[in-house]
Amino acid sequence: MCIALLHPLAPLTILLFSCRFFSASQKRRLRLATANSATTTSLSVSPFLPFASFAPPFLLRAARSAASGQALALRCILSYTPRRQYAKSRNKMPPKKQVVEEKIPLGRPGNNLKSGIVGLANVGKSTLFQAITKCSLGNPANFPYATIDPEEARVIVPDDRFDWLVEKYKPKSVVPANLTVYDIAGLTRGSSTGAGLGNAFLSHIRAVDAIFQVVRCFDDAEIIHVEGDVNPTRDLDIISEELRLKDIEFVEKALENQKKKTRMGGQSLELKKAKQEQDMIEKVLAWLQDGKDVRKGNWTPKEVEVINPLFLLTAKPVVYLVNLSEKDFVRKKNKYLPKVAEWIKENAAGDPIIPISVSYEERLTRFESEEAAKEEQKNVGAESALPKIVTQMRKTLQLGSFFTTGADEVRQWTIRVGTKAPQAAGVIHTDFEKTFIQAIVFNFNMLKELGDEAEVKAKGKMMTKGKEYVVEDGDILLIKAGAAKG
Repeated sequence: MCIALLHPLAPLTILLFSCRFFSASQKRRLRLATANSATTTSLSVSPFLPFASFAPPFLLRAARSAASGQALALRCILSYTPRRQYAKSRNKMPPKKQVVEEKIPLGRPGNNLKSGIVGLANVGKSTLFQAITKCSLGNPANFPYATIDPEEARVIVPDDRFDWLVEKYKPKSVVPANLTVYDIAGLTRGSSTGAGLGNAFLSHIRAVDAIFQVVRCFDDAEIIHVEGDVNPTRDLDIISEELRLKDIEFVEKALENQKKKTRMGGQSLELKKAKQEQDMIEKVLAWLQDGKDVRKGNWTPKEVEVINPLFLLTAKPVVYLVNLSEKDFVRKKNKYLPKVAEWIKENAAGDPIIPISVSYEERLTRFESEEAAKEEQKNVGAESALPKIVTQMRKTLQLGSFFTTGADEVRQWTIRVGTKAPQAAGVIHTDFEKTFIQAIVFNFNMLKELGDEAEVKAKGKMMTKGKEYVVEDGDILLIKAGAAKG
């Protein structure tokens, strides 16, 4: 054995023998060449290549050293990686995907949301309610607290897309979308402590999902003001302060109840969660005590889950309605409007503000037909603000629409922005969400552009979508679902 190893080509033999333990990919990396200083002698190794793969460098050096005495030079271009290293790289886990936390909106989930008309007494709330709902509910009067119990009505959502679809399909039945609106009793200074109809008023606001806040910006000696004179920014301060004070009261009670849970001590997971919730409630309380509305906070999803069950008044989105005289509304000029806009910019940045003349809107409702009312708007030179108010509130509530169409019915369905196809199907019927298979989808704008469904399909714009599809505002859907389990 020792004598055999002394042979000049013994290391090469060992090399070729040992290489059979290497992988195919390692074998392909081996390149052998031979050269002589006077003559070049080729060493044919092709028959051995199936066996001659990767060898450790010390074997190659040994083979070269032994062959040099025979005028044989062995040169190797080798990239050697041990099996262990390959195994390590194969088993390396891919980097984890970054999970983006979905932002949860404040307020109740769902699509059946309500809005309430809020403001000081005698600012035009009940008159607006009657105008916007086109009904005689509500009790407009020239004295405070004419409204005690809230009135409820549904407002048809104006939508040109729906009107176009009705005109095209001429269905037997039409069902537009609607928005539920409440007329809520007037607020006064001190309502948070029970003054006037304070506690009743504030409990009614807790029941709605968003607020139309009416601000009086017109002078009229015949219509009394509960504060004695017209001062819109003072009125805004009163309402904002009363809502915030009541929220502080709600949060302090919630915090006290939470502290009772954490006083028990221990290390259980439930107690740990209770302490985390206590910290979050304390954060909300500090925010309110700092004079800020909850809806303006940048809350995490977990904090929102703690805030929502509290039904806080300042967590509700607000649309500001600036009530002008008809004269000011038509000429688009009012001495109070810049001050109101500045107040909202400083105290409620980003909240929408819509000028409106409640007296003008009420007068338009007296016309016998919609056509006559539109003719009056042309004559006066000012369009009704009611459609804008309704569409803005839907936007504020993050509501959108999809349509179902056909000869039997054209219907506009209300969904929350970001709703996926199965949940949208569930709005039509709860069984459809459970048994959802797919949805045939095309958008209203595409239908209007191309003229009919056959053309939409021919252009490849009619798509089949699955469970992860997020329904867009204006989509027209055909839901395919399985049979419901008995």
